[in-house]
Amino acid sequence: MPEKVARIRPLEHRDAKTARLFAGRSVMEMLATANNHAYINPWVLAVWVALGSCFMAALGWWPRTDLPGAFHYFGYLRPVPAFAVVAFPIMLAIDWNQRWQFEDLSTARLKEPDLLDPATFYSSTRSPASGAFVFEWDGRPIGLVAIDASSDGDKKPKTSSTATIRLLYAEAEYRVPPASIQDELVRHAAHHAFSTKPQVEKIRMRVCPGLCKHVHSALKNAGFKTVSNDKTLGLLRWPQVWMELTREGWE
Repeated sequence: MPEKVARIRPLEHRDAKTARLFAGRSVMEMLATANNHAYINPWVLAVWVALGSCFMAALGWWPRTDLPGAFHYFGYLRPVPAFAVVAFPIMLAIDWNQRWQFEDLSTARLKEPDLLDPATFYSSTRSPASGAFVFEWDGRPIGLVAIDASSDGDKKPKTSSTATIRLLYAEAEYRVPPASIQDELVRHAAHHAFSTKPQVEKIRMRVCPGLCKHVHSALKNAGFKTVSNDKTLGLLRWPQVWMELTREGWE
C-alpha cells in the first residue's frame, strides 16, 4: 500500500467550500462546548436536582425497598425517570438561549469578504505576506489556517504592519498529541508572514480560550500573548481575547 502523506499546501480555488465549512464549524463547535459546560454548571445542577426532586415527590416515585430477590436493587432506580424528564427541558432551554448568538456569529462569519473567494482574497496580489494554507492527510483536508496582512490603500492593496489570522481550524481527532496540527498551522502562517515581508511587525488573532482550548494552546505555544479583551459569549459569558505575536517574540 502507498504510504500516507501529510503536507501543508496553499489554498486553491477548489478549496472554497472546504474553507467555508471549516469556518462554520469553528463557530458552531463553540456552541457545543458552551452547552456542555453550562449543563454541568453547579447552579444548573442545583436547579435540576431541585426540580427533579419536586417532580419525583409529586408523582410519588420514591425508591422502593420491597421488591423481592434479585429485583431489590432495581427499586432504587425508580426516581431516575423523574430526573431524566426534568433534564431535557433544562438542556433545551440552555441550547435555545445560546444558539442564537453562535448562529449569528456563524452567519456573519460566512458573509465576510475573505470567504466569498478565499483563494483570491489571500493571494499574493493583495499582499505577499497574506496566505491561506490547507493541511492535508492522505489527500484529505483536515485543517486550515488563513492569515491576512493586506491593508487596502487608495488605489491598490499594500501590506499592513499587523497581520490577522482570520481562520484556524483542525479536525477534532487531529488536535491532540502527537498530531496537534493546529500548532503546525500557526507556525507555518507566522513563518510565512514574517519571512515574506519585513513590514509585518506583529500577528494577532481573536480567540475564546474557554471554548477553543486547542486554538488558545496553539497560539501560546507559538509565543502569542494576550493583549486585550473582547466581547463575551454564551450564558456563562466566556471572554474572547486578542492575542498577539511580535516579530521579536517570533525570532
